[in-house]
Amino acid sequence: MRRGVSHVLPIPPVLPIPPVLPGRMRALAISGTARAAGWRMHIELSRDDAETLRDLLRHQIVELDKEINRTDSIAFKEGLRQLDRCMERVLGEISAALANAPGV
Repeated sequence: MRRGVSHVLPIPPVLPIPPVLPGRMRALAISGTARAAGWRMHIELSRDDAETLRDLLRHQIVELDKEINRTDSIAFKEGLRQLDRCMERVLGEISAALANAPGV
């Protein structure tokens, strides 16, 4: 790599959404149970990483909403909605943390 030049991998316009399998549904149910029991995970991110994750989640939520609207299967659609709610919740927490973080 040359000095002063950084290489960034482009984010594809639409990342494929994995099919919601019974195992994924169980994982969503378990995460809801863990959340209700008060279990939480804490991670530390740099401001740049948090902003990148926030932007990635925003993009994927828009794409997921499109997929939900195109889906005919009620069961698959419900799985996608659960995933959407989870992503929205994480996005909200990241956005709030960024808003409350000291400025750069």
